[in-house]
Amino acid sequence: MENHLDCLYRSCVWGLQAGVFSWGTTWLAQFLRLPVTGEVTPCTMLFLGLAVGMALAALLDTVKGLVVFAGCLFANGEGARKLKNYGRKNMHVIQLNVTSDDEVKDAVEYVQSHLPPNGRIVNVASGLGRQCAPNRSSYGITKYGVEALTDCLRFEMRKWGVTVAMIEPGNFVNATGIFTPESIRREADSLWKKIPPQVQKDYTKTYFDGVINNMIFYSTKGTSDKSSVLDAMTQALLHRFPHPRYQPMEAYFKLRTWVNTHLPEWIYEYFYT
Repeated sequence: MENHLDCLYRSCVWGLQAGVFSWGTTWLAQFLRLPVTGEVTPCTMLFLGLAVGMALAALLDTVKGLVVFAGCLFANGEGARKLKNYGRKNMHVIQLNVTSDDEVKDAVEYVQSHLPPNGRIVNVASGLGRQCAPNRSSYGITKYGVEALTDCLRFEMRKWGVTVAMIEPGNFVNATGIFTPESIRREADSLWKKIPPQVQKDYTKTYFDGVINNMIFYSTKGTSDKSSVLDAMTQALLHRFPHPRYQPMEAYFKLRTWVNTHLPEWIYEYFYT
């Protein structure tokens, strides 16, 4: 019996020591940054929403020696002009409509022509790429796809010295203005009219309205401060040892993600679905 207790004691002590060492090493590593030497910093461009993308481009442009490639839907539009006006010579504004294969190809070739070997890739997914939620299937599919792509790239690119990180933001609808209660209602009215009569009958207008009200409620929550997302993106780009994942989330979203990824699935389903 004493031998068993001694083994248990040693296991607990060793586990605690390993945990403290891992935490301390990770904490110290966040203070080590890449040197930015002046020509081209080895990082790729991020394709983001307008609000966060503009803010990130402006923030990175303030880092001496950092070259920024800002992909804009309209290279001669108002947003692009703002970037050109307050950007230094290292700010490159690129015409980029992500629905156009030719423009994506041209943008990739332009960036590659200015970048050295190796480098870093930072993809933006979502907290909903780590957990499912009712009525989020279309959105979730795209984010789970980004998660899988980024994880695979991190393993595949390691041999070439390319580090890959991922940003998983929480609810920043208020910060980005992606949609508002008014825009949700407009889309809902249009969507209901397009639904086949049999599907309308099966689901009922009451159920449909409940889904829409849930989306409206979601759009009014979350933070309007996007600084935590910008900080995470900057850390992923400039830290010498970036984390595989950064999760700029409010406490509710972070807890929900933790429950889904660490506890039995029935617990998540009971509380969140």
